Amino acid sequence: MHATWVGKTTKLKPESIALAIEARDIIAGYDNRVTLRQVFYQLVSRNIIENTERAYKRLGKLLVKARESGIVEWSAMEDRGRSIDTAGTYDSIDQFKRVMRYAFDQDRWVNQQRRVAVIVEKAALAGVIEPVCRQYQTPFIAARGYASATLVAEASVALRNHAVLYLGDHDPSGVDMARDWQDRLRNFDAGCSVERIALTRDQIEMFSLPPQPVKAADARSTAYESVHGSGVWELDALPPDELGRLVQSAIESFIDPEAWNERAEEIDSLRDLIFKD
Repeated sequence: MHATWVGKTTKLKPESIALAIEARDIIAGYDNRVTLRQVFYQLVSRNIIENTERAYKRLGKLLVKARESGIVEWSAMEDRGRSIDTAGTYDSIDQFKRVMRYAFDQDRWVNQQRRVAVIVEKAALAGVIEPVCRQYQTPFIAARGYASATLVAEASVALRNHAVLYLGDHDPSGVDMARDWQDRLRNFDAGCSVERIALTRDQIEMFSLPPQPVKAADARSTAYESVHGSGVWELDALPPDELGRLVQSAIESFIDPEAWNERAEEIDSLRDLIFKD
């Protein structure tokens, strides 16, 4: 069942309708529900709106009106800061058995040389990256900027000896965060290597992502500008399908396909044994 708006609607100006349609097309490129910030940065990357707080707030108000008017589906967007908890139920025993069959799983990395984890700077991108990580049983962290001491300590245990794939903005802080993770995990003797896989200059050039000005308030601006110049780029500006493929490809580069498939067959055999008719 989908939410249905029966209240009053606002008559939108032609330019507002055009922007709402652009936003709808962007949302259609995601396999999962999206946040307002994801839509905003995609519009910024296409030079459709400015990267300002005022433009962000105006887009938020427009997308409410666009959903009330039926231009954008209510179910297309989500608020990751708030959620509704409901009880899980099943319509039948057969449905329960089908769900439980695939809920049963075992470690698929036991015959692989190196385990992998993924860390992303922004929680807003979890909807794109986390499903890929779940598919490959890859630990995933949405760090929300620089990590707290508590999070790093927990990661040093949970990700011990993992190859860590890091994704962040190409700005003074985002570029530095991979280094920060590496140094702090080393202080815990975690045995991790940290590789920054996005956002890179090659990706910026490949997708012609438009730059935004460096924030002078960032203490790392001078060092950043001496190496990268005066532009910064948001990770959110990468096309969502490309971001998902990037993470999948990076994870798969650590997988021995033959060993992975053999392990999958072992797990399927156990599922057949447990849930046979």
